[in-house]
Amino acid sequence: MCVIPAMLPLWPVAVNLLQEKPIMDTKCCGIAKNAVKHGKGYLYLCLFMGAEAILLMVLGLFPNSLFRCAIGLGAAFFLAIGFLLLTPRMIAKVAIFFLSVCICSLSNSGAEYYFYTDTPDQYPEGPHFSAWFYLTVRHFVRSICLFIGMWAFNKYLRNCKYKFAYLIGIGTTMCVRFVRLLIFSRINIRFGIPDDIFCLVLDALGAMFGELVMLPNQILMSHLCPKGLESTMFACMAGAFTMGGQVGTFLGAYLLKQLGVEPQGAVGESRQFDNLWIAEMISAVACIPPMLMMLMILPDKTPSERIILEDDSTANLENESEAPSRAISSKAKYARLAGDEEAPGVAQPRAPSTVMRKRSGR
Repeated sequence: MCVIPAMLPLWPVAVNLLQEKPIMDTKCCGIAKNAVKHGKGYLYLCLFMGAEAILLMVLGLFPNSLFRCAIGLGAAFFLAIGFLLLTPRMIAKVAIFFLSVCICSLSNSGAEYYFYTDTPDQYPEGPHFSAWFYLTVRHFVRSICLFIGMWAFNKYLRNCKYKFAYLIGIGTTMCVRFVRLLIFSRINIRFGIPDDIFCLVLDALGAMFGELVMLPNQILMSHLCPKGLESTMFACMAGAFTMGGQVGTFLGAYLLKQLGVEPQGAVGESRQFDNLWIAEMISAVACIPPMLMMLMILPDKTPSERIILEDDSTANLENESEAPSRAISSKAKYARLAGDEEAPGVAQPRAPSTVMRKRSGR
């Protein structure tokens, strides 16, 4: 049943609603060769990132959470060094910022699942959400609010600088996490606020404000992509996001273990959630370091302004096989505009009377 809706995004691509222009195979080969020639650092970075991804996948099999955190943080550190050595300074700074944001987003999703879905026998004081409400209703509300977040960014933040947009997005996300302390500590019940309404409101705000962070990420990445290396650059940034999120999951699991929050769906496990609100509070406070880094790292520009990579050798990447012909045609164009008889690289036709006079002069 889900296959047909999942295939709907293929329709705009099939009918070319994006209005992409086809290019010749020879031009594609030329661009690819020059991308490999001038962007070797990005390719090496992708290979290194792939090796680290395999390492993190293997780490997930180890039960020792402290060991996973240590190796994960070490992998993130070496990835940051790789960006500094193999990419331009601005790209490296932004990638390290993305990596830090994801690492500081400590995940408590494992404990939250049991908190929301445990039965009355397992957690008598809990919300007791059904699987349909937890998986379907909440995700539907989040999807709707994602579009609201896109509209809000396009309406109010599209002309603001990156620093201000991130400040609004990360700051509001931190506030939402602080408000979630009320449901994890069960204070909302004391005020008579139902769990389902409170949870849906927090999900809606979290999705909307999270989109205010995600959209600047996408715009900033598009501005930083060197010409001819767009897909490779996007893969590097997406890899930084994924690795940071995985390390944040490791840190969140270690934090939950240290606080004694280890629910397993057993009967009478109410005490497993006593310190869940502390874990959520620490996760909210962890949003502060990225906000401080943002002031020092992000460019002081708006999403509509171009970011120039002065130290990037691929910033002016072009198909070298076509460069000479373009130079000749450009010179010929300006020569014709200037009224010269002989344009470089282009044969100029002569008037018949001029040809006859030269022949008679011989």
